[in-house]
Amino acid sequence: MRSGDVVRDGQGNTYQVGQLLGRGLWGSSFLVRRESSDSLHVLKCPLGPEDFRSEVPGSEGLFAATKEAVLEQARLYEQGNFAFLPRMEARFTLADGQPAYILPRFSDSLERRLAD
Repeated sequence: MRSGDVVRDGQGNTYQVGQLLGRGLWGSSFLVRRESSDSLHVLKCPLGPEDFRSEVPGSEGLFAATKEAVLEQARLYEQGNFAFLPRMEARFTLADGQPAYILPRFSDSLERRLAD
């Protein structure tokens, strides 16, 4: 996934991918702009081969695990059992077959919200 890419969710909304917000052990978060409303959101997707500088030994298992981590986190958001989690806006499959989901973008950082 790169800045400037366009992704479409299962409801027909299109999003233009912006800057990389962060990369963790299993996935990446990108700032995205919904084209119909110009609103900002966060796209989460699993890590892929393009996220590493060289070949990763056992990468097939690693990438399957990152995909499963994204799916599990999406299930937690969908269930809505935790009031502290943001509401998931969309869950879909990217053109390359990887799962992804969209969350609202908050103007304050998590660190600032926890400090308050």
